[in-house]
Amino acid sequence: MIFKFNNSFYACCILILLGCACNQHLKDVEPYIDEINSFRQERLKQLKAPDGWTTLVGLYWLKEGANFAGSASENDLKFPNKMPKVLGQFDLINDEVFFTSNIKVSIDSTEPAYIDNFQLKADITGDPTYLTWNNYQWYLIKRGLNYGIRLKDSLYPIRFLLDTIPHYSNDMKWRIKATVSYQDTHRTVNINNVVGLSNASKIAATLTFKVKEQPQKLFAINGGSDAFFVIFADLTTGDATYGGGRYLYPEKPKQGIHTTYLDFNRAINPPCVFTAFATCPLPPPENKLSIAIESGEKYLAIGEVNH
Repeated sequence: MIFKFNNSFYACCILILLGCACNQHLKDVEPYIDEINSFRQERLKQLKAPDGWTTLVGLYWLKEGANFAGSASENDLKFPNKMPKVLGQFDLINDEVFFTSNIKVSIDSTEPAYIDNFQLKADITGDPTYLTWNNYQWYLIKRGLNYGIRLKDSLYPIRFLLDTIPHYSNDMKWRIKATVSYQDTHRTVNINNVVGLSNASKIAATLTFKVKEQPQKLFAINGGSDAFFVIFADLTTGDATYGGGRYLYPEKPKQGIHTTYLDFNRAINPPCVFTAFATCPLPPPENKLSIAIESGEKYLAIGEVNH
């Protein structure tokens, strides 16, 4: 028996196949969009945490020798008016910093006590010393050869006003497969920061990919045991997105695997978007893309937070 099919039959078959493909696409996309939305919620939660970037209210660079700190105007480090007039003294001596308090303060959440000539560990150790008085917390940072005191206030109004970060529409097309090469790991890339310091950072990997068939390349530095850290700029930088670039943390591939994904839906603003007291690294010239990455977080001016 010979069956004859007319054009309507073939058209129906094509529509059925297209419908199946669309349904499968939706099944893939929907969990992904949920994942990105969860990522954004967690990101906002971290920014608004009691010690998040939205609580940063001061950055004070130390000079060699004694540095008196407090709210009184005659102090070397002029702290907010709600803090004690004379909080204490920071001594920078031969690349070491010591703190003596004028009031009772907590060290790493211990019971408040007077502190005498206590040596502070800086943030670059990965385990800085945290000092606390009431809702204020401060700790030592080191940038280049310079030491500074970073001050946070868990009751700072911005923390409670920030309820969203503007971003491009989530789109799975911006999750882009990239080739991971380690041929440049013997080199360094110079990364400047917003306070004018420069650091030669070791290249952890070179990531190559395509956008609209245009070849692109980004240098990544180490972002931890499981991730690279990419500081990049593109044609949206300084317009829809922050002028100091954006950050991305692609997953490091397992041994023997030479690909990863650059999920630009996860591109985030540097802390400098949320505070004037961060020391954000800027994109190196090598990481300034010639295309527009219309994905991820957009610029948010601090003055617009409560609008």
